[in-house]
Amino acid sequence: MIVLGEVFFQELINYAKLHSPKECCGYFFGFRDTSNNQNIVKQIFKMNNIHENPKDFFMFSPQEQLDALIKCKKENLEIIGIFHSHPHSKAYPSNEDMKYIYDHRHSYTIISLLEKIPQVKSFRIKETEICEETIKI
Repeated sequence: MIVLGEVFFQELINYAKLHSPKECCGYFFGFRDTSNNQNIVKQIFKMNNIHENPKDFFMFSPQEQLDALIKCKKENLEIIGIFHSHPHSKAYPSNEDMKYIYDHRHSYTIISLLEKIPQVKSFRIKETEICEETIKI
């Protein structure tokens, strides 16, 4: 489960709409409650999408990744997940998304703008196993 809260939930949707038709992206900062298998979001770290084809894919800049790590350490938080938008497809990890999954404890959250009402879904992914997780608002 990812504990997101209403404010962050709406912020993700607004951020995705703002960047459409390009994909938006960023990290979730917070902490893990391992006893309940929950990722608890305390901050959203928005990043620039530097991919050469930003309408269909996303990529973080190395400098922003470093900035994120430094900010986390300073605030005694950790990176607990990644979010990005799918302006033209459903809220489900694409084959391209799957290439960059590196920590099965992370929440991978996707905001889809395909329908009139945006869809937000979150997943835990271990190797090729994709499990949708509950988003607690």
